[in-house]
Amino acid sequence: MLKIFNYSFILFISLFSGYLFYENSFYSEECIKRVHRDCNHENSFTYEEIENARIYLQNRFSKTNPRRRPCRELRVRKDIKCLSKSELHDLIDVFKKLYENGVFDKFTHIHATHWSATHKFSDGLNWHRWFINEMEKEMLKINPFVSMPYWEYLSEFSAPEKSIIWNYFGHSGDKNQNFCVMDGPFANQTVRYPKSHCLRREWNRDGTIPVWEPSEWLTAINQIGILPKMLKPEIITLLRYSTPKTFLKSAKDIISILKTTDPMTKIWSQFATLLAFTAHFKTHLSLGGFNGDLSSAIAPNDPLFYIFHEYQADYSLLKWQLTHDKNLVPKSYDLGIKLDWDTQKVIISDIENDIFTYYTNITVKESFQVGFGELCYIHDQFIKPINEIIRNEKRKLPKAVQRLKSSLPKNLFKRYFPKFALFPNEVTFFDYFLPEVGDCNPTKPNGLCNDMPLAQRFTSTENGRRQWDSFIHLANFNVTPHVLAAEETYFDFMNHLKKYHYCSPYVSN
Repeated sequence: MLKIFNYSFILFISLFSGYLFYENSFYSEECIKRVHRDCNHENSFTYEEIENARIYLQNRFSKTNPRRRPCRELRVRKDIKCLSKSELHDLIDVFKKLYENGVFDKFTHIHATHWSATHKFSDGLNWHRWFINEMEKEMLKINPFVSMPYWEYLSEFSAPEKSIIWNYFGHSGDKNQNFCVMDGPFANQTVRYPKSHCLRREWNRDGTIPVWEPSEWLTAINQIGILPKMLKPEIITLLRYSTPKTFLKSAKDIISILKTTDPMTKIWSQFATLLAFTAHFKTHLSLGGFNGDLSSAIAPNDPLFYIFHEYQADYSLLKWQLTHDKNLVPKSYDLGIKLDWDTQKVIISDIENDIFTYYTNITVKESFQVGFGELCYIHDQFIKPINEIIRNEKRKLPKAVQRLKSSLPKNLFKRYFPKFALFPNEVTFFDYFLPEVGDCNPTKPNGLCNDMPLAQRFTSTENGRRQWDSFIHLANFNVTPHVLAAEETYFDFMNHLKKYHYCSPYVSN
């Protein structure tokens, strides 16, 4: 009798273990598909829906006194995972021709020559928006039906090497082959700036890519605000994009600007700095490695540069702008500093009068005004939410929001996600970066789940230390205090999520 019981028990345990293995395999395969391969949102729209989006954008930005005429129609920039086979073929074909006619080399030269001015000062984020739009104009000359797609890369943060994007653009190079990309349509692709060489990428030796920051972090960046009553003179340097006392405005001047905004004030330099020095540069470094093009000033040699920045420097920026009318053309831009390229002097930023580096006929202000002038586009994921707003329909929030709320103590939830905590009935699609992918990180029997992995620090890798050196020396202006502050804010955030056992739906096995 005892033997029968023992055998039955062993059989039960075996079957149960097999069931758990099957479940884990199921979750792994399904979640890799959902997170890394599938198009998880609507991407087909009627002409009327796109027109509604155009009118919505123009109605909002018309409040900012646009300097250019409104666009007559908008191009739709798609999530690259949502492109059809023919659309993807056309995109690759256009990129190949832009290599052939020297446009890639020209754009890389512009980016590398002006790197210090466009990566260490207040107009860096929207400068890249304009840079991408200029490349898209070159694409349209070759094929008027192709627009610049974006890569929603932060949802793939835990295992970037699993992304379907590598099927489109090739993988890492090999040390024995000088790190040249050897597969995909850009295999052995020759680039000519600063001198002729193959397109290069360097990942980990085992074929993995170092992790970067997650969608939850970008959501926090998008929502974190500074209340006027929290402002103290000793933190002004962190809000401003400078350190020398000669550039500091008084607390009274800053508060006068903040009083023109809503109670949950958002500072341009705060948003731009946190985004640039975490979810931007770290991705460059992990995709390019020490020997790759993407991790240096010649990053535009790699076509990944454009679809990566289309999400980071345009899609993300437009979301932040649309959270509140005061963000559309943020007056708090004037709290920052800018490099005058002609004189090489650092000056106080002025959103009404600043001229872009290199693009001398473009003002910084008009780079914020999407739907006017040359910025005639809308991202596919914006179209449905905008039409819902027009119809006064309430949007269902992603499951990740409830997970964050149930995991974090109230004070931390309010600190990182004030819009969710303080104004839950006013939340819109523009307030978060949390694509719905289902339950890709289920709670285990012990009540835990897969932890969120941490991105590396700049100084922990050779190519990161090289980047750090650029932050110190180029343009004779040291931004490392801001880099360090951004890094520490990110690590504090991630350690809080880990401490309170938050289960991110984007951490696939």
